[in-house]
Amino acid sequence: SELADRLGGWPSAVVSATAFAAVDFLAIVSVVDAGAPLWRELTAQGVGCVVSGVCGSAPVGGSLSRSLVAKMTGASSPAAGFVCGLATLALAAPSISALLAPMPKAVLAAVVLAAVLPGVVFPKDMLALSGIEALLAWTTTVACALSDPTKGFALGVVVAVLLWPLRRQAD
Repeated sequence: SELADRLGGWPSAVVSATAFAAVDFLAIVSVVDAGAPLWRELTAQGVGCVVSGVCGSAPVGGSLSRSLVAKMTGASSPAAGFVCGLATLALAAPSISALLAPMPKAVLAAVVLAAVLPGVVFPKDMLALSGIEALLAWTTTVACALSDPTKGFALGVVVAVLLWPLRRQAD
């Protein structure tokens, strides 16, 4: 098909889609509270991707920064997600988006940085790791920082596979 050709053929399209799904899965898992039902988040993500595909759109991805801002402000009910979705739809309307176009990108960048930067500057979960898990986490993080998230994630998967025998021995 035309889309697969634009992505470099079917093999490249499948690899790109798999990498997108894996990175998006990790983003969702990283912001869901330990006691929250993960299946709801993943089901919603899957339904969103199917609906966007049926409508001819690109796959949808969870917004890590939006989720972190919601957590910072104390939004915890399903209504918060609903209100955020409605606000996103309203702001994406052509008449409204034309009004927002002149807004400096620095405003959006400030919101994203306020949400994400504390976890980057002091990654407490990663600092708590030791041994093989720490090696894997830091290798993936550095690879993402020096290249891009997809390539960093791919390197992390390769390192995880290579370290699998050592992890099994440690258990």
